[in-house]
Amino acid sequence: MESQLDDVKKLLQQLAVRPRAIISDKMLQEQILGVNYGIDHLLKKSEETLAAYREMETAIATTPMTPQKSYNKRRNVDKQLTELQGKLQCAGYISDLLWDTYEKWLEQRWRLFQKRSNSK
Repeated sequence: MESQLDDVKKLLQQLAVRPRAIISDKMLQEQILGVNYGIDHLLKKSEETLAAYREMETAIATTPMTPQKSYNKRRNVDKQLTELQGKLQCAGYISDLLWDTYEKWLEQRWRLFQKRSNSK
């Protein structure tokens, strides 16, 4: 996910400098697929963490734990869920940004196509 985020940052920096010279259809599609893969991975990890939390809750009812141990387990799971939530939110923003960029790119290509068609 970090490398994808770095790639997107580089792409956005390049777009700010040379918007027309940078974007290619394949490149944008690869970035979008990469981010969406990252989102899928984070969702799977979230589901696994939630399953572990539910298992822990069930185990607490059947297996007595010290209050400190119970608190530490809950705190760790809560921390993992909070981190995953932040990563998912970030990945969602990146995905939205890439889709917006892709749509603008398509609009520019369509305008260029129309301009060329009209000039003939």
